[in-house]
Amino acid sequence: MKALSLRPYWATEMLCGNKTIECRAWKTDYRGDLIICSSAKREPGCISGHALLICKLVSIEPFTKKHLKQAGMEEMPEKPSYAWILDDMRVIYPVPVKGKLHLFDLDIAPTVIPESISDEELCAIFDPLYA
Repeated sequence: MKALSLRPYWATEMLCGNKTIECRAWKTDYRGDLIICSSAKREPGCISGHALLICKLVSIEPFTKKHLKQAGMEEMPEKPSYAWILDDMRVIYPVPVKGKLHLFDLDIAPTVIPESISDEELCAIFDPLYA
């Protein structure tokens, strides 16, 4: 499956449902499922070095002010950028991964966490991973 690495802060924001648009300086013709991974750099309060969720890359369009809120940003990027519109977020049991630049193939069989799971069970899965 195709994967995309994000800095741990942004990956955690996506995991928490606060981010549904990724701002990138490049675009791709690929559309479909993506595994979102947090990069290995440790950031306080974030999960690093893990695949965290699956989403669908549904479209890519030039980044404009209308994308700021869903991208978790307050200011427009300095350089022309693209809004990667993501949908159908599915949290997975975290899997340690080494991220890479650009889209990459990740050979894992992720397991989606059922939406019916309790908050306590979810915390038991993710809390030990926070830096």
